[in-house]
Amino acid sequence: MSKLPNSLSKELKSNSKLASAYTAILDIERDIKDEKNLIFCRILGYLLECAPGGKARSLVASEILGCNGDIAMILAIGAWYFEHLDRSFKYTQRKEDSIKGFSQCSAELDEDLSSPDEYLASHSAAEDQVKIRDDDHCLLTGSPDLWRWVKDPDFQERTKDWIPPLYTTHGCHILNHVAESSGDDYSPSAIWDVITRLDCQSALEELQGSQVHRLENMMTLSSIAYTLFTNLMVWLVPVPGEPNTYLVENDYPGLESAGIRLREKVVFTSRDLEKYPVPSPRYLEIHEALAKVANLSGARHYIQDELLPRF
Repeated sequence: MSKLPNSLSKELKSNSKLASAYTAILDIERDIKDEKNLIFCRILGYLLECAPGGKARSLVASEILGCNGDIAMILAIGAWYFEHLDRSFKYTQRKEDSIKGFSQCSAELDEDLSSPDEYLASHSAAEDQVKIRDDDHCLLTGSPDLWRWVKDPDFQERTKDWIPPLYTTHGCHILNHVAESSGDDYSPSAIWDVITRLDCQSALEELQGSQVHRLENMMTLSSIAYTLFTNLMVWLVPVPGEPNTYLVENDYPGLESAGIRLREKVVFTSRDLEKYPVPSPRYLEIHEALAKVANLSGARHYIQDELLPRF
C-alpha cells in the first residue's frame, strides 16, 4: 500500500472542488497511523481521481467537503466503501466455491427469472452469441477455446501459432452483481450499492433482469481470466484516439511468473456490430474505476491477506 500522489492528475487538479477535497484527504493521510483508517482515507483519495466520470468524482468531493473537516465523518465514508468491497469479494469467493452445475461465469439469479433453468438458458443463449463475436478466444489472454480446438480442424489450423496451454472459455459478464441485497455479510448487490452511491444508476437500470446478458456487458474469457477480472485484479484502460482499444492493466507483477500471460492490449472487434455489439465503454469504465480504487488504496490486498486467507 503506497501513499496517495501529492496531487490529482493534471486534467483534474484545475477543478477547485476536487482539489479542495483531495487536499483535505492528504491532510488526513499524513496524521493517520492505523492501517485500516489509512485504507479508508486512500479509498476516498483514489475515488476523487478514478471514479467513473466527472459527476461521480464531484459527488465524492461533495461528501468529503460536506463533513466540514470532521475526520471521523470523512473516514466513515471511506469505511462504507471498504465494507462494500469486502462484502463483494466474500460473495464472489463463496459463489466460486459453491458453483455446482451452474455456468462458472453466471451471476446470481435475477429476480425477473423464475428458476435456475430459465436463468441458465438465458445466459447460455447469450454465451453462444458472445463466443461467436469473439471467435472462441479469451479476450484477455488470447487463448483459443480448448473444446473448439479439439472439435474443429479449421480452428486448429487458424490457431496453430498459439503457444499452449489452451483453456476452456466462457461468456462472462463485465458487471454482474444484479440481485437485491440479501441482508447478510455476503451481499451480491454490494457493488451495485457502490455504483448507485456514485450516481451511475443508468447502468443498473440497463442491466436489470435478463438484460444483464446483453452483449455489451459480456466478454469471452478463460476460467483464470474470469477469476482475475471479476475479483477486480485486472482491468481495462481505454487508449485515447483508438476506439474499442484497451490496455490490460493489473497490480500483480508476478502473474507472468505464475504462468498467466495477459495481453498488453485488446481490440474489440465484431463482424456485425448491430447483431454482435462489442463491450460497452461505460461498463468497462465502471469496472476499471472499482478495480483501481480497490487495488491502489490497498483495500483489495488487505481483504485478501487479512480476511480471505483462502483466496
